Amino acid sequence: MNKKLILFNEYHYSKFIQDSIASDVEIIRQYVIRDADAIEQLPTDVISERDENTYLAYAANNREIKIKLVRFLLSCGADESHILDIHKAYMAGYSKNRFQRIMNRRQNQKLDGLILGISHGMVGIVEDAMPGNVCNLCHSSQDIYFNYQTLKKCYEQYFYEIKDINLNYSRQYKLT
Repeated sequence: MNKKLILFNEYHYSKFIQDSIASDVEIIRQYVIRDADAIEQLPTDVISERDENTYLAYAANNREIKIKLVRFLLSCGADESHILDIHKAYMAGYSKNRFQRIMNRRQNQKLDGLILGISHGMVGIVEDAMPGNVCNLCHSSQDIYFNYQTLKKCYEQYFYEIKDINLNYSRQYKLT
């Protein structure tokens, strides 16, 4: 069975969706929503004519958009069990599964290095500007223990030859 989605998202979640949806999921259509009033302009036939293997997924942080969108989908005949709040699901496992989402995007690529550490490395190190193929796994408030666990899981789950590891910490952590 193929996994299929019709996506509805707030305009600023387009990149988030690209990073979050697994590569084996087919996105049939994607509707970008700028505000709650735009929901009334969505086509109803796409929702009512979809097959039962197609799910309706939305990514919205704005409460008014969420409520109005879910009501709209239900009024078009969508079953509640086929409506997915991918923003909520993503946020529930954000730090726990973040490294897996990042590494899955790099499937079958050999890595020259991993970068682990805190938010300074997360926002201050640009992977594309680094020599070679590197993966930045830094995360806000990530301590040494969780960086070790991330590195351990990367090694166990992804069989890459990792040539170098960069640890990025502020002075508040002792590295001894």
